[in-house]
Amino acid sequence: MPKGISYTRFSAIHQGKGSTQDRQDRMVAQWFIDNPEVSRSDLSVVDKGKSAYKGDHLSYGLGSILRAIDEGFISSGDYILVEAIDRLGRMEPMEMFGLMQQIVSRDVTLVTLEDGVEYTKELLNEQVSSLYVLVGKIQQAHEYSKNLSRRLKASYDKRRDLAKKGEAIKLVSPFWLDDSCQLIPKNATIVKDCIDLYLKGRGARRILLDLVGTYPELKSTHPTTLMRWFRSRVLIGEWETKGGVIKDVFEPLIDEKTFYLIQGQLQKRRKEMSPEEKYELSGLVVCDCCGSRFYFRRKKHKDYTIIYANCSGYLKRGALGCNNNKTWPYDVLMYVFDNSFNDVLSSAVEEKLDNSLLEEKKILEARLVEKNEQIDSVLALGIDNAASENIRQRIRELGEDKDLLLTEITNLEASLSSSESGIGVSLADFNVEFFGILDDSVHLREVLKTRGYKIKIKANEARVEVGEGWFRYSLFKRSTRLNCYFVEFDASENYGFLKMKLAINREGLITSSDAETWEEFEEDVLVFQDTGVEPKIRG
Repeated sequence: MPKGISYTRFSAIHQGKGSTQDRQDRMVAQWFIDNPEVSRSDLSVVDKGKSAYKGDHLSYGLGSILRAIDEGFISSGDYILVEAIDRLGRMEPMEMFGLMQQIVSRDVTLVTLEDGVEYTKELLNEQVSSLYVLVGKIQQAHEYSKNLSRRLKASYDKRRDLAKKGEAIKLVSPFWLDDSCQLIPKNATIVKDCIDLYLKGRGARRILLDLVGTYPELKSTHPTTLMRWFRSRVLIGEWETKGGVIKDVFEPLIDEKTFYLIQGQLQKRRKEMSPEEKYELSGLVVCDCCGSRFYFRRKKHKDYTIIYANCSGYLKRGALGCNNNKTWPYDVLMYVFDNSFNDVLSSAVEEKLDNSLLEEKKILEARLVEKNEQIDSVLALGIDNAASENIRQRIRELGEDKDLLLTEITNLEASLSSSESGIGVSLADFNVEFFGILDDSVHLREVLKTRGYKIKIKANEARVEVGEGWFRYSLFKRSTRLNCYFVEFDASENYGFLKMKLAINREGLITSSDAETWEEFEEDVLVFQDTGVEPKIRG
């Protein structure tokens, strides 16, 4: 029984949501109704958003059909169904003839549903008139696409020239702008909230999950769309064209400082390629032997779940990966964290509020990275166009921009090294920033990471270095009877050579003591519990 393989295509993604795809689907369905002796093949494909003028579709759906013909999965007597010749391609005539020959030379029939013509090897060899008609269709399809491309380029160049002169133009606007390139207040607020969460450490999927309840407009938004928004210079009112960036074309949504903070985060996360972290301590606990992150796991008991951590190097390869095989309970690590991050966060907040020069330096460095990427792109383009004056001029302009940025960074570094913190931070401003970060565990974790905060684990010792000082927690033993962990704590001279014994359970600290022996301390804990006094909760 012969098979029918349908091939449908549209060059713009939005066409797949409307009549273009529906029309092609209806034609295919009707053809199978009219030809019941032909079975529908599962080799049918749809090329979404693939250009038939440039031949992009040959690397996708149509390419898979051609390979199936070459490999015999589509064979003599089968049918390829297309709406019209231009769906198969709008390339130059000689390329189209080669494509047609690849199909019909294997005795596969090409059917154009629009006019009901069946192209076979016999038809094209024996009926010259059919060949002439086909040539006309191929030339017409190619010329149409060529003229359309020329008109679009002319329209693009005209709008670019008008934009350079500061005149209003019409462009396809992103989600937060209207047709006049002005902000849509509701949509602008949505995008700003997305940006705020991204800068606080959320991933694109997490942002959409968190905000879709508040903003139903985000329901159909894909994470890749969100990332495209974050990269767009339209956010700061600029139009990025092939001839360079044109400023003040759109009403800006955010300032330049925020934009480059986003670009810095995009660059950093692209390099790290780390999955979204669900534990509060993810990425903050590391092995002091091999440098690997500690991996958290859960174990379900009757009425509760325990979380524990091990060196990921040890978990992956055993002693060959790392010999640090000590298991640490999450409850104890959280206690270590709660009692050691405060100074690091305070320092980060003070620096942010007290020294705007550092933020300015980050922005300049992000712009320098961007400028280097632009130079690389133009240089790559210039390999085949070395004699082009436009290419040479563009390289000169980018080089001058880069030199100016390097000068600004050098001057700023000199200011940073010679200046002292004299701006001062008000207590009110400090508290707003400090507790704002503290209330958001993801943001807190990202801030601490940027400051180099780590809980370093080696065997039964956890060490945290803060400035020139340190805290150390030694995991002594677990008491099944008391359902807690016994930990010995000490600190560097900066913290008064503190030495204490701690009892910690799932609620945090039960009690502490400077008792000389663990036996006495264990008895103290029992007495403490028998008094009925409420245990001290961590944090």
